[in-house]
Amino acid sequence: MGGANPEESVDPAGDQPPAELSATGVFTGVLRNRRKMQAPTFPITEPGLLEPASCGELNCVTTPKCAAHGGAQSQQWRIRGPVLGWSDDAVGLTTNVTVRAARGMPFAEVYVRAVPHLVPSVYARSTMAYNSLRFVASKRLESAAISGSGSMACSFRGFSVGAKLTDKDAKEILKRASSTVAAAKGKLPRGCVSVTERSDARGDPVLKSAMRAMSRKRSIRAATDYRDKGAALMRGRTAGLTGLLGAGAIGRVRRHLELQDSSVPGSRATPLRVSWGLSQMRLLPSRKQLQTLRRESIDAPGRVAHYLLSDSAQGGVLRWDYIIGYWDRRRSTRDDENVSENEDDGFYFNNPKVELNGCYAPLEKDPVAIEQLIASSQSFPENDDGSGEILVLGVGFDVVGALQNTTMTQAVPGMTADDVRNATRAA
Repeated sequence: MGGANPEESVDPAGDQPPAELSATGVFTGVLRNRRKMQAPTFPITEPGLLEPASCGELNCVTTPKCAAHGGAQSQQWRIRGPVLGWSDDAVGLTTNVTVRAARGMPFAEVYVRAVPHLVPSVYARSTMAYNSLRFVASKRLESAAISGSGSMACSFRGFSVGAKLTDKDAKEILKRASSTVAAAKGKLPRGCVSVTERSDARGDPVLKSAMRAMSRKRSIRAATDYRDKGAALMRGRTAGLTGLLGAGAIGRVRRHLELQDSSVPGSRATPLRVSWGLSQMRLLPSRKQLQTLRRESIDAPGRVAHYLLSDSAQGGVLRWDYIIGYWDRRRSTRDDENVSENEDDGFYFNNPKVELNGCYAPLEKDPVAIEQLIASSQSFPENDDGSGEILVLGVGFDVVGALQNTTMTQAVPGMTADDVRNATRAA
């Protein structure tokens, strides 16, 4: 007899929305927490105490009697439930049932013969045990000792190991097991399975471990959301940093707050690790991000147009208007990181072409050295290939455009002449 996919079975939890994945393979929206079908990571049936063949006394002192005094040597088994086939079954365990079966009976056979004892204390109806039956059956092994007839007749006869069982197959297997138990008339040697104990699953190590893992997962998710929201808030305030500190200063502060120096010289620093295996919240932008923000802000809507002034060959002054998108074209040919900045009464060198690469030098006091620094700090517009340098004499702004922009952005709607006369003075 064959079988179909176990997904064809009755859904014990009712209809659920179909799972949807994003382009990166992540569940989106509320489907992130959707219950998923999964084989259990814990044993449903677990062997317990193997009862001794003899109690060692003249008169039997055990209940039921040992094999030496007319009883049967049996094996105890622990059965966990309910197991419905969901990924969170480990945290949904409610009951542990201990059963006795004849020694040598395979665990899969013990389970199917014990299913009637699990209804309705563990499963509301026998059909809800179909998925757990499939999981137990998938772990069973072929054995010639239980393939015949009698008390040890296998309820799985005709089904090959590894075959996927349909609901019809599961129903047939349980029917065979129930018939064998009924024929045993309560006798363990004849194939009966009896219940010796029912207990709450709260003391089960499987449940305790699952609850600890769930608590840890929730804590990590909360810490991750807190970190990500904090980082998003800081990114929204990044623009305010451009007028406070230089990119070099912010980069060094970021290294101290967020990064862990690498033990290998010359390699990149890695994010600083904190609790739960998470990295430190990103409080500050990187040096390159801040430089990019500054350069892109020049092209932002509403910016006042500006231009550079230089000498002309005829002795006059040339005006060089700034072209929108200038930095976008330059970035493809220049290294944005090779920048040195004057800050904090000193100079930070970040240029591999100079001797003080990555170092901070104090403000120079020597007049000769100051002259040299002034000469090397002048600005020169140049061609894309670095040729044709022209000394910049000054920077000009579109005053008319600036006034118009101020009027448009700062004007108070509906303001009257009386309002102007009564308002405070403004520059």
